[in-house]
Amino acid sequence: MSRWEPGTADRLRLAALELFVERGYDATTVDDIVEQVGVTQRTFFRHFADKEEVLFDEDASMQQVLLDGAQTYLRRHGPRNGLAAARAATAALARSFEAERERHRARRQVLADVPALQGRQLVKQERWGEALRDTLAQNGVPPVDASVAVAVAVAALQLAYSEWLTANRSRRLHSLLMAADARLDSVLTPARAERDVSRTGRNR
Repeated sequence: MSRWEPGTADRLRLAALELFVERGYDATTVDDIVEQVGVTQRTFFRHFADKEEVLFDEDASMQQVLLDGAQTYLRRHGPRNGLAAARAATAALARSFEAERERHRARRQVLADVPALQGRQLVKQERWGEALRDTLAQNGVPPVDASVAVAVAVAALQLAYSEWLTANRSRRLHSLLMAADARLDSVLTPARAERDVSRTGRNR
């Protein structure tokens, strides 16, 4: 098989995930992965810096999907509603995940078994949040509003993503995300109303 064959990186990712789930991450070597696919180590390292990178090499492209979703909203609607822009970003990311549920399930299983990988996952999530906050702020959303908007939108995405990984095939991530957004709104709205009532009382 030619190392330049289209789809080699995807096949390496799939083979690696299957082996990580079957044998464990630490017990799987690069040699095991390339043997499964039928390519050489040189081909593997053409696509990935190391074994860990198989699980994280798409981070930059996923982050770009998130930021593009926010920028598209802001171009159309302006910066008046930072939360809506942040939610547009997470919705775009959710839609990009839909066809890959089994791969996301396998990846979650692998991460759950390896603390060092969990640390890198948390760093990635923080980096995405910072990039989204910066995008909102650079497009006119007040910085504090941007921080709150990202925190709320990301919390909803995390809730929906966890449910999606255990849901049946008929449950779509985007629908679960909208439901999570609504649940958070139902929690936050009464709290805001109580604060408004309290402020009114103090001002009398």
